[in-house]
Amino acid sequence: MEIKIQINEERVANVNGMMTFGKTDNGQHVLDFKATEYVEVPAFIANCLVQGMTDGNVYITETAAFTAGKRNPRVFDGKFITFTRRDNGSLRANFKELPIGPDFNIYRYATGVFSELIRALRGLLGKEATK
Repeated sequence: MEIKIQINEERVANVNGMMTFGKTDNGQHVLDFKATEYVEVPAFIANCLVQGMTDGNVYITETAAFTAGKRNPRVFDGKFITFTRRDNGSLRANFKELPIGPDFNIYRYATGVFSELIRALRGLLGKEATK
């Protein structure tokens, strides 16, 4: 007997009373299944690859996290730039996406970046740095 599993946005799919596929209100896919034996596993969060096979078996394999790795904390967030602080305490200036459009003005943009650089550095380094 072949079982086709298709996750539908509007309804919950039930496979032989053993597995239920659905979606939460915030859009996350949910797979709920009844174990044939009692197994006690503490709750955990992980990125997983879920494979629903045609014979009704479901294989769940934990995968590597989909993050870019450790992120440095943002210590200044402006309209044009941000500053992050590295583990060694140094600061890094990061430009935000260049908003080129029909009303883009390079002088207004450069003045905005300059203004934010001064404001950020004064706040992060203190007044001693302005001497």
